[in-house]
Amino acid sequence: MTAIICTISPANLNFYQTLSTLRFATRAKTVKNRPEINELDYGLEIRDQSILQDKINKLQNELMTTREETYKLANAKLEIQISLENAHDRVTRLEQENAFLRSKLEEFTTE
Repeated sequence: MTAIICTISPANLNFYQTLSTLRFATRAKTVKNRPEINELDYGLEIRDQSILQDKINKLQNELMTTREETYKLANAKLEIQISLENAHDRVTRLEQENAFLRSKLEEFTTE
């Protein structure tokens, strides 16, 4: 059996809190608990233990593989970011050089 105690106030100042508490209590009454006893099966056969150990080994291998793939992807991402930064720097340098050459060309054409 489960019990709940809800405290309410007769003061008008606390009307909405009291109303909210009563609504909660009404909803809480409809909750049904179904207790279960946790039972451990200490009688696992050696075969069952072997199957569980195989599953553990398989999951550990999958975890290792996933970590390696994540590491490789992180390295690839870093290389791409570095290449992108280098390309951005080169574009900036070329734009500056282009602006310089345009100004020189404009000087020659205005003379």
